[in-house]
Amino acid sequence: MGGLFQSIEAFKDLINTIFKNEHLSTPKTITNLTPGTNAVFRVDDYVIKLFAPKESGFITERDYKVELESLIWAKKCGVNCPTIVTTNVISDKYIFRYIIMEYIDGYEIGNKLKDYSEEKQILLAKEIRSITKKLNQIVDKSLFKKDIVHTVLHNKKWDKYQNRVKQQIFDHVQKLDFNNQVFVHGDLTKENVLINHDNQLVVIDFADSLLAPYYYEYSPILFDLFDFNPILIKSLFKDVNPSTVDDIFNSLLVHEYGADFIHLIYKRCYQSINQINDIKEIKSIIENMILS
Repeated sequence: MGGLFQSIEAFKDLINTIFKNEHLSTPKTITNLTPGTNAVFRVDDYVIKLFAPKESGFITERDYKVELESLIWAKKCGVNCPTIVTTNVISDKYIFRYIIMEYIDGYEIGNKLKDYSEEKQILLAKEIRSITKKLNQIVDKSLFKKDIVHTVLHNKKWDKYQNRVKQQIFDHVQKLDFNNQVFVHGDLTKENVLINHDNQLVVIDFADSLLAPYYYEYSPILFDLFDFNPILIKSLFKDVNPSTVDDIFNSLLVHEYGADFIHLIYKRCYQSINQINDIKEIKSIIENMILS
């Protein structure tokens, strides 16, 4: 199904019809964007995101609304993100929701970080901190609410961990305080933070946005966007202390892809997650990484 959703040939006629209905110029060039995206295409100076119809087996109505409202929220917060051109629903053979937005002409920042000087890395980390500070505010929208504990307890990604470790994770998460939740992007990875030709950071792909503790943002930032870079990691925080370690640890346990990030951390340490006997060992690795 994913391959179909990336097929230009499969969606070309539908895209042409949508652009005609929206009184936009007839598409000259349609190209795929980052591999792994489903039904997201660059169309000349635009990006169109098509949300799978219910017949596909995917429930995407909420995804559509979350993406739309998140872009509106980010703009309101003063965060650079794509401008929405139009959004609508079209009845083809199936019913497709779609968002058309401006195409950001730039490059993925994650591919350039290794070439940055230490001074430039520090400034970049501070910019990311500024972005999260703007976004991570209390939002009174039930649309973004998600039962994080339920999601963790039913996340199949934890099944590759030993049962006793998995149970420790579940016990720990159920004791956390989820009362003070804020809006989080949730997926600030190297593919989702661009730098445009004005050298400004632009955040894209808000599909995973939700209400969560502020530290939910940390896992993808530290272990994907920053790729474990110690200068970037330490510069993200104004003060690195034991509570910082707690936040990163909790981020790994509550994030939808936390199990994958922990696996990546252990791989970087030339260890296997099968060696974990107690979740305190995960925290110890983070301490050595952050406080050393």
